[in-house]
Amino acid sequence: MLENREQGPKQHAVALLPRLWNAGNSLIGLVCAFGGRGAWRSEEKVLEVSGGWLISLLARRGWAQAITLGDVVLYADAALIPLIHAHEMVHVRQGRAWGPFFLPTYVLESAWQYLRTRDGYYNNRFEVAAYALDTRKQEN
Repeated sequence: MLENREQGPKQHAVALLPRLWNAGNSLIGLVCAFGGRGAWRSEEKVLEVSGGWLISLLARRGWAQAITLGDVVLYADAALIPLIHAHEMVHVRQGRAWGPFFLPTYVLESAWQYLRTRDGYYNNRFEVAAYALDTRKQEN
């Protein structure tokens, strides 16, 4: 019985590490969520926000329907959440794995793919992985 109590805090600490590694990106997400309405998803430990100044700007220009910044996912409209939640959760896991390197690496990968193929979004390796679980690309 004593072993179980000792393992509990260790397991919580280990589960917290990816979120701490990704905390800088999450802070950026919180700043970008200003003006939106959020809901905490406890099973994934993710804040999902409908609206916010950044996604509103990106959506108006036709550049994005959602964006993941750390453990914060910004959606242009709450109606999109059930449609693209799984795709965005792939990016959450990528962010937890790459930590502070995720956002700059994502941007560099997009730039590289744009120079190579003139499509910096669908050919971005992070998007390829997210779309592997998502059928939206095939429907477009």
